[in-house]
This record gives sequence, C-alpha cells and structure tokens, in this order.
Amino acid sequence: MERFSENVTRHTEFSHKNYWKAIEWLRDQGLNVNSSRYVAIMRDLGEFGIGQYPAELIWGMSEVDTLYRVYLDVLKEQEIGKKNVRQLLNGTKFLKDEKLGGSENSRNYLFELILAGVFSEFGAEIDFDTVADFKFPLPMGSIGYVECKRVSSDTKLEDNIDEAHDQIQLRCTEKDVGIVGIDLSRLMWKHFKEQLIVSSLQDIGPYLKTAFKKITEHVTGRYEFNNSVMIIGYYCIPFVNVTDESIQFYRGMEIDLKYHERHIHPPFNHTFRHRAGLALWMKDHLKLSLSS
Repeated sequence: MERFSENVTRHTEFSHKNYWKAIEWLRDQGLNVNSSRYVAIMRDLGEFGIGQYPAELIWGMSEVDTLYRVYLDVLKEQEIGKKNVRQLLNGTKFLKDEKLGGSENSRNYLFELILAGVFSEFGAEIDFDTVADFKFPLPMGSIGYVECKRVSSDTKLEDNIDEAHDQIQLRCTEKDVGIVGIDLSRLMWKHFKEQLIVSSLQDIGPYLKTAFKKITEHVTGRYEFNNSVMIIGYYCIPFVNVTDESIQFYRGMEIDLKYHERHIHPPFNHTFRHRAGLALWMKDHLKLSLSS
C-alpha cells in the first residue's frame, strides 16, 4: 500500500462543504463572490469525485484548494482588512486566460497569503502592517521581511528575484533578514504543457523536484553579502494518483541557502554569522510547517 506524502493533499480530506466554507466566509465580509473564479470552478465541478474533468478545471481546483488553506491559516485567524481581502476575487477563471502584465493581482495576493500561512504554521507572528508583503519577529530581536513574487514567465524569473532582493534591502536594518518567496506554479503549468500529471504517490515528489530544477537551472542568483538569507521556491501542482485515479494536490517548497553556504568560511563576520544562523533556524521550522 502506498503511503501518502506529507506534501500531498487528498481531495477526500476536504469535502465540497469545506471548500464552500472559505467562499462563504468571503461572502460574509460583504463581498460579491458570485462572479469569482472560485465559485465558477466549484459550480463546474459539481459533486467532485472520480470522473472525467478537463485539465484546466483541475488546475483551477488547485487554486480553490489554496484558497481554503489560506482561509484556515490566515483569514480565520487574522484581520487583514476588507480592501485586502477583496484582492482575492479578481482574475480570470483559468490560467490560460490570465492577462500577463495587466491589473490582475488575485493570484499574486493568494500566493502572499499562502506563504504567510506556511510561516504562521511554524509559530511566526505574521504582521501585514508593513511595506513588505509581510514580516515577523525572529530570535535576538531581529525581524524577518518577506517579499513574494509570483512568476509569470521564464524570462522574468531572475528579474523578479533581483527585484525582491532590492526591496528587502530597503526594509532591513543590519540585524534583520529578508526572505524571497517565489511562486513557480504557473511556470510548472507551462512546463507540463497545461496538462495533468499521472503519478504514484511515491514518485510525484522527485518528479516535480526534477521539473523545478529544470525551470530554475539558468538562475545564477545575486548572492551578495546583504540581508537576503534565503529564496523559497513554492509550487502547488494537481496530479492524478495512478493507483486509484483520484485527484491530489502536491505542495512543494525548495529552500535555497547559498547565502549561508558562502558565510560559513573565513574571514568570519559577526553580522553574517548572525544572519546565517537565522536562515538555518527558519529552514528547519519551515520544513516542519509544510509537512504538518
């Protein structure tokens, strides 16, 4: 019998009633959710179970699943303001219709909140009252500033990372650290030609990690001695379990700590060692968070 990966969400874990809870919560905030992509996708799916569904609909369902996780980890727990919550509602129904470079910010904001939820799961006290996407206190009186970028095309990947580095430098004092969060879900969707993956639970993690490395292999990185201590590459990918043909969602998170690797060699510097220590502390806690 196959063992479920810690990163895999089985759609049977959440019934339709669960997903509707997140949508109804948005409605309770006085927002018009009927024209949102979440409601449109839920209506198209009907009673979700074993059956034939277009790939684009299942990719859309992964976003509904992400919204539900945001509802559990962030929206229910913290007041972020109606104006901010409203940002979740715009955007096209399907990824293929998304207007790149336009005013669409729903998917961008959804990524910010899902990453905040991951940090919140390891006990971080998330604060959205900041010019960064969010921040949280760290040991030794330091602050962690997070800048999130949802990448829309391969050509923008490295530019997005560099932009986040620059933003972090504007936020931090010397003892603070910055984390760059990169959502590569859309690039993974393009990499797999907008289709669904069929895989066993045992193989899906390594398979997606190989695809992630292929997408990011040309990123050289700008690892200067600055406040950015890690880059987090995140993706949420739907797939079909080959054993029972059920739909699953895999959440992957790759953590790049090249900054730390460059600072464990002499000549040692107290500030660099302080930042590197915080990076290792966060990495351990983040991995536990994603597997919870």
